[in-house]
Amino acid sequence: MAPKKKAAAKKGGKSKKAKEDSDATPAISDKMPKINTPKGSSPNLPSLTASASSPMKHAALEQHSVTIQQFARCTWAAKVVHRKKAEIKAMKRAAHRAWVENIKAERKKEDRRRKKEKEAQQKKAEEKKMKGKFLEAAFDDDAAFVKSCLAKGLSPEFQKEGENSPLSEAAVGGAMQCAELLLQHMADVNQRGQYGRTPIWRAAFGGHADMIRLLLKNGADPRMEAQGEAPIINASGEAKEALEKWDIAETEKLLVKYHQQREMLQKAESEKGKQQLKALESELAKAEKNDEAAQAVLKKARCSMEQRITEYDLVVRDGKNELQETALSYVKDAERDLAEAKEKADLAREALLAAKGALREEQEKPAQQRPGIDVDYEDIIEVLWKDVHKKVRNSGKWPFVVDPTLKTQTFLRYRDIVYINVLASREMEEERLRMHILGALRYGKPLVFDMMDVDMVKEMREKINQVHPECFEWLMTNSLVKDAHYKELIKPGDPEAYQGAWDPEIMEPYRVIFLTSYGDPNEEFTAATYAIWVTPDIDMDDDDDED
Repeated sequence: MAPKKKAAAKKGGKSKKAKEDSDATPAISDKMPKINTPKGSSPNLPSLTASASSPMKHAALEQHSVTIQQFARCTWAAKVVHRKKAEIKAMKRAAHRAWVENIKAERKKEDRRRKKEKEAQQKKAEEKKMKGKFLEAAFDDDAAFVKSCLAKGLSPEFQKEGENSPLSEAAVGGAMQCAELLLQHMADVNQRGQYGRTPIWRAAFGGHADMIRLLLKNGADPRMEAQGEAPIINASGEAKEALEKWDIAETEKLLVKYHQQREMLQKAESEKGKQQLKALESELAKAEKNDEAAQAVLKKARCSMEQRITEYDLVVRDGKNELQETALSYVKDAERDLAEAKEKADLAREALLAAKGALREEQEKPAQQRPGIDVDYEDIIEVLWKDVHKKVRNSGKWPFVVDPTLKTQTFLRYRDIVYINVLASREMEEERLRMHILGALRYGKPLVFDMMDVDMVKEMREKINQVHPECFEWLMTNSLVKDAHYKELIKPGDPEAYQGAWDPEIMEPYRVIFLTSYGDPNEEFTAATYAIWVTPDIDMDDDDDED
């Protein structure tokens, strides 16, 4: 009976032990994805039994090797895809986080700017209100209020040309105390106001004889007409008598003294103005120094941040899991340092702009309009990328995009361009930078220099000029193409594609784009480029790219 059982076992298939071994160790092919088998071939691996001949064993080993390699490649490819997806997701999250932080910073700056504007408007409104009350007080002979206004530094001649002065209001109102007080503070006794009327003309019109005598004794000229009429024509009674009895020769003497006093006053005012101007210039120099120092700290913090991110990416790429946490902590520390440096730099720049504004106001110069155009992000493709209306091309300058939202940066990085992060020291190395420039020219791609949220114009110029002393000038004027200066950048050891003749049609799409998210970029560089200001009116809760 035993032989029958054995035969039955063979007929039934695998033994119990063989089945256990099979369950414990699944075949490689079980883990492999389905592969289309070519016609005429078998999906099963050849047997490696002892009875197989040497050629069969060799073929079987080769087939096993191919299968293992396929499995390894599939596994490696899956890991690469997973890692790439994780990197893209992390990059999107980092970009979104940076965007949100940038928008928050811009909104803080905007809030501070609006607060300062509101304070300035309130100050102007209060000053205007005080001037109005000053005129009313002068008319009503409220000497106490007039004295308080003068004590606060309000000039007795604050009015604009064609407006009535406080002395003129006091004259028409017969306010003797206020008139005497204003004359003591060197108010102009012959200043023309509305309709060209002088204080004595208005005093005569109001019939105030005592006021006329006071003004005449202080150098008022009764011959000054308004609308073709002398003061005496509108005077009557005692006021007219005071004008008729006045010796005009005395006026000539008083006018000499009056002009001397006015000249002395003007010199004093001029000296005071010079002192104020000097103080403002000193404040501006101090603000510029503070801004320069804050910018240097910001540049250092931003470069450190870029270096930490690079280190973290290398750790992730090399699969050094034990170092990832440490590298990430360094990135977070760098982020905190950068945020602190950015806030200080923003405050320093605001102080600088305020100092410039104060100096400009003192010099009575109009505020300069910023060059370039303002666009919404939705229009950036037409304006920058397609240049639909040829405004950029016709300007003869390279575009300089100022986008605090970082959206343009994201848009460009997904295009076929040669992208250079100016803050990344590795990308700005002389040899690497040279090949970037040549590559963009040779294959007709846009060359993008991203200065991020830092004023890196000076450093960028220095790095580019390390490639060639005139390289930055060639880049800005497009002499690299027009005058074929790109040939001077080619070295004998460069790839063969760079050594032969270059096709102008392939080079045609080449252009240079400068990019920054810094809201107050370098003025000189902005004037030398075609500035495109992207409006930062974006909803911060827009998180569709996060996942």
